[in-house]
Amino acid sequence: MSATLPGRVRTSAPGKYCEVIFELHEDDIDALQVRMAERLGVSRPAVSDMVQRMSTMGLVDVQDGRVALTPAGVEMAEQHVRRHRLAERLLVDVLGLGWAEAHELADSWQQVIDDRTEQAIDSLLGSPATCPHGNPIPGGSRSLAGADLGEVSPLAALAKGQRAQVVRVTERLEVEPGMLVELERAGLVPGTAVEVLSFGSGAMAVRASRDVLVVSTETAAAILVRAGDLVSLPVEPQ
Repeated sequence: MSATLPGRVRTSAPGKYCEVIFELHEDDIDALQVRMAERLGVSRPAVSDMVQRMSTMGLVDVQDGRVALTPAGVEMAEQHVRRHRLAERLLVDVLGLGWAEAHELADSWQQVIDDRTEQAIDSLLGSPATCPHGNPIPGGSRSLAGADLGEVSPLAALAKGQRAQVVRVTERLEVEPGMLVELERAGLVPGTAVEVLSFGSGAMAVRASRDVLVVSTETAAAILVRAGDLVSLPVEPQ
């Protein structure tokens, strides 16, 4: 992962840190300061200083090096995550931007969305349950946060020849440079079918809705799918 993620952090505001801690926990990843620094594209000392400040503010607790949000921190994080993911949906669904560009711009857009604008965007979009990548939008009437998504598993867990429906592209891949562009180009997006073609050394070849794609098993582990009979989800001819 690149040490500098352009546009990912434009402010040292505690809200952005709460957002990142929330996203790490959402992906079942311990919020260690080194991971936060990588995700934010800032130095480890900068993260240490901010975590100490946030602890004083009552936003986080730190135990055994792991950073956890307090109820106040969760509330702040959910607001930031909600506005970011609503902005992504607006940019993709209404303005027709690609995944990667929308994810980048949403960082700026969420900073100028207030309560009234948030409600207007949510209403315009029909209260979407997820962002374009399938990650739950907190706080909405149709939010999937905490809901039963059924039998989902990592793409990496499928066997050769098995097909599944893509459910989520987790946040870890959203911040990996170039990944969203590649997944969208191949059509490996939520709601589409994917088929495992073969396995190699630390990688697997899959047929997505638009193209055949080779992904590392680490990447495939961050894509959640629902296996089953998907004859109703056609794969476009190559």
